[in-house]
Amino acid sequence: MSKYEAILDDLIMSVGRRENRSAEELAAKYKPVCEEGRFREAICQVLSDQPVTVRLRMLALYPELIVPYLWRLRRVRQAK
Repeated sequence: MSKYEAILDDLIMSVGRRENRSAEELAAKYKPVCEEGRFREAICQVLSDQPVTVRLRMLALYPELIVPYLWRLRRVRQAK
């Protein structure tokens, strides 16, 4: 289990206890949003290994990826 998977599980469990809802119900409610975020992160990771022309073309076609892509670059640079 990854760090963020454990954090998400803990969060869902605590919200479920507080709101008296099942973890399965909450997980189902937020599953589409979580999957979208996961796919967006995967796209940004793949783009980071592509030539600049490919990156620019993709970001021009999908401008909603610009901020997540730049945020990912910032995080990678801080980690080094």
